[in-house]
Amino acid sequence: MKNGYIISRKTKKGIKHYFYNDKKVVDEKTGKIRFTKKPIIGIESPPVGTSLKEANYMLMKWKKSKQTIDRVKMIDTTAEWMETHYKRKRRGEISSTSINHFLNYNKIIDNFFSTYYVDQITIDEFDEFVDAHLHYSDSHLNAIAYELYSRLEYCFVKKYTNERFLRKSVNRPMERNKDFYVPTMDEIQIIRKYGTLKLQLYIDFLITTGIRTQEFFMIDRRRDIDLEAGMMYIGERDAHGRKLRKNKQNKPSRDIPIFNQTISTIKKLLELVEGPGICPYGFSKTKTPTDAATNEIRRVAQLAKKNGENVFHFTAKSIRKTFANYMIEKGINKALLAKYMGHAESTQVSHYLSIPSSNLNDFSNIKNLMPSFIQ
Repeated sequence: MKNGYIISRKTKKGIKHYFYNDKKVVDEKTGKIRFTKKPIIGIESPPVGTSLKEANYMLMKWKKSKQTIDRVKMIDTTAEWMETHYKRKRRGEISSTSINHFLNYNKIIDNFFSTYYVDQITIDEFDEFVDAHLHYSDSHLNAIAYELYSRLEYCFVKKYTNERFLRKSVNRPMERNKDFYVPTMDEIQIIRKYGTLKLQLYIDFLITTGIRTQEFFMIDRRRDIDLEAGMMYIGERDAHGRKLRKNKQNKPSRDIPIFNQTISTIKKLLELVEGPGICPYGFSKTKTPTDAATNEIRRVAQLAKKNGENVFHFTAKSIRKTFANYMIEKGINKALLAKYMGHAESTQVSHYLSIPSSNLNDFSNIKNLMPSFIQ
């Protein structure tokens, strides 16, 4: 056995095993190589009657406790870990699509653990990582968590850490599910407080109009907005610029009145954003405008938490639900709200809240009832 071996001796009470160093020395007189028999310091010999298998296990456990862990940052293990996936691809076990998924998962892991050493990651850090990514779907979140488990297992085998995690499925609280969670106005205000001007204007526009995030991106500053009349067109147009009844997703188009705060926000967006649209976020190779905004909200939420704020990161799409809740609390009836928000039937907003039941101009009666933090 490397760096140590076991000698068994018979005693009156039975067989006893002794641990010895395995060190070769040259005899000065004979010139022959012999082994020294010096007991290993720091480990006691097994008691009489211990089996050879148990003695070997004790020696192995003792050696493991004496091993020094090379401190390695989590981000520095990405390349060698991804090489294991590339080997699987070369063997035909996984596809190129899977490789792209693994690359994206590891980018998410590296972004969160960018300053962590591997031996600093415990179950608490793992739970914090999961809590910070609850805006993903269940399948996506479990896939990311499984990739993190696998990567930490690889680090354990490579002796970068002594911590070993047991794999388990991720269970999110129902109220924290991205499909059900509706942020409060207080949470929206906190995100605005810590966010950039771009994010503030993005949130202000959505919270005062309640439109869909993709509809926000489609708005044309020249044809769809009439600030003097206080109206805005939400929908698509044909090649000749004529309004269509429905868009490609079969959502009804509509002309809606806009609040005083919305007009103020639009003026700021016209100064900030270049091009025909007014949405401050655009498309990239890997992200849609909605994804970019959601990632920014998540980053700002983490910053707010570090400053002691009680806030949960939400998706950009969730702001529409907050608008619906707010309008219902202010007394707008279900049928009117459904028409304003672009639902084909009023039953589609019934899952927000139950309310008592004219035309869209009624919204002018509550123009001054929008949250005071939106200027």
